[in-house]
Amino acid sequence: MKIKCIKTNGYKLTIDNEYDVIKSEQDYYFLINDNAKTVRYGKTLFEEVEDEVLVAIEPVKRTEQDMINSIVYSDDNITYRDIDDNEVVIDNVMSNSDTEISCGISQIYNIDNQIEEINDNLPEDDDYLNLRKALITAVIKGYAINDKSQAMWLMSTAIEDHTEEDLATFNELAGTISQDKVNPNSQNVIRMWVFYTN
Repeated sequence: MKIKCIKTNGYKLTIDNEYDVIKSEQDYYFLINDNAKTVRYGKTLFEEVEDEVLVAIEPVKRTEQDMINSIVYSDDNITYRDIDDNEVVIDNVMSNSDTEISCGISQIYNIDNQIEEINDNLPEDDDYLNLRKALITAVIKGYAINDKSQAMWLMSTAIEDHTEEDLATFNELAGTISQDKVNPNSQNVIRMWVFYTN
């Protein structure tokens, strides 16, 4: 316990100095004074000092927005820094094929596999829907929309293979969206998106 001197009465004490109490009796404290001697003093010369409460400061947790801001797209992979600030690497499995429609138009393949790669590399402790959307957006923008080698990119997929959020993301990024049609080969309902390059 610590006490602070509030009056000295001429003793070898200093006003406002704090002293450690060696022993406490009903009306007295035993402490080491300014001459380094253990002496008994009346309690009226002191006031108790409240113990300082040390509050542990937790490290600042990264947020979902921090993870989104850390996304980097490259031809080989997409990376981001997770909630613990570890780098997460997602393989870029997108591929393309020149269509026979016209030069300057390419078709995107493997969006389903790419989204599976993204899902496999999301943090498991929460849904992180905005991070997922940002990663899908980064892939489509990086692979197609920001690629100046083509004028436009076509992408089609069975809509039942994707969440409503995925489809909404594709719709937001696309310049043109087809009507939903039944694929005569598989009987799946399909949709096509056209992404125009910037």
